[in-house]
Amino acid sequence: MAYQITNGILGPMEGLQPIGRKIDRQALSIHPFFRDSHLVRNVFRCFHRCDGILLTLSPMAGINFLDKKMSQHLSEPVNAIFDNENASALGYIFAAFADQGTSTWHRRTVEWFLTYLITEVGVTPHAQRQGYNAPELENAYQSVIQDLKRRRHAPWRKNETVRLVRDYLACVDELTIVKMICQKQVDLFKGMQQDVRKFETGDNRSRRSPDNSSGESMTERIKWALTLVKGRHDATEKLLIDAKQSMEALFQLRSIEQNELAIVSDSQNKAIFLFTGVTIVFLPLSFFTSYYGMNLSTIVNTPRTEGYFWRLCGSIAFFIVVVVTLGAFRHHLRNIWKSRRPVKPTYSMV
Repeated sequence: MAYQITNGILGPMEGLQPIGRKIDRQALSIHPFFRDSHLVRNVFRCFHRCDGILLTLSPMAGINFLDKKMSQHLSEPVNAIFDNENASALGYIFAAFADQGTSTWHRRTVEWFLTYLITEVGVTPHAQRQGYNAPELENAYQSVIQDLKRRRHAPWRKNETVRLVRDYLACVDELTIVKMICQKQVDLFKGMQQDVRKFETGDNRSRRSPDNSSGESMTERIKWALTLVKGRHDATEKLLIDAKQSMEALFQLRSIEQNELAIVSDSQNKAIFLFTGVTIVFLPLSFFTSYYGMNLSTIVNTPRTEGYFWRLCGSIAFFIVVVVTLGAFRHHLRNIWKSRRPVKPTYSMV
């Protein structure tokens, strides 16, 4: 679904919800095919009474069928996507029934219609209806994880590790929720499989012949949907394990790099310590030898004496040393001053 319309569309209960935490960009959008799109959880419900009458059907929004024109579909209005049989599952069902009616139904019953409707919608999104000319979600996430692994071994850059960890966490969150949704779909189709067996057992006992013997039965529909969803669940579970292991490897790699940097920093600190010690020893000696080694007897054309020069330069040097020393130890001196100040007594009124 286009990211511009992921918010503000109301469903029957919770509305249209993103599958992960609210972030500006999902990990799936790293893949070029799914750029500027969000994977969302569509609330789809249908009901029927015990007498077999269809009561209500909740609306759907977004793209269910993936094809090479996905970027074009994303720019279409919501109603246009809903009516597009190449993008919407319900649009495809409506177009098929408008063209063929009930002639292809195995049994012309509400139960068969609901089975067909739920299995067609429950396995989306996928690219099977459009000839596999678009990557499936599992393949897209696999490509995203490979891109994250490539970035893991890239040269160090400032704040790159933080961005990489955020992308990893977003990918893990999305795969976790996709796996959870797939598990719910598997449980749904397994429950439907048991109910359909009861229906078909009752039809066989009553010796009720199908309306179209060559049509796809409810058992075959549910078996197809269950196989597809279970395969997606297993693939998502493997991708989730791979993403978590890759993120753990990233932490270990960064930890090793930090240890190496700490060793290098320790070596540099030792070198700086040695240089500082040498400087402390030889800098005062260099200063005093230069200061007192100056020969002023050859200075001419001045009425000042050598004693005047030493009084002036000595006073300036002493002032500079005092100012620098006070500036260097100002925090320590301030704390000593505060600790020696008498504490004023406090009075309280009763």
